[in-house]
Amino acid sequence: MPSTARVQLERLNPYGGPNLRYRIELAAAFLAHVIDHAYDAAVRNGGDPKEFSNLALNIAIRRAQEIYGQDGA
Repeated sequence: MPSTARVQLERLNPYGGPNLRYRIELAAAFLAHVIDHAYDAAVRNGGDPKEFSNLALNIAIRRAQEIYGQDGA
């Protein structure tokens, strides 16, 4: 790894391990799959893809809030 990359990595995550930025990126990747699946399901079933995607995203976020509220996260 070049020294410039190492310096940049240390600035982004000085203590190592999964930090907030890493966790946000991971959550965003999962949510992108939720949106994609909802879109495909809407197309297959004759629904409104945008509406289904928004609904699925809303459900996923609310479920995450429930899990957090149960001290599960």
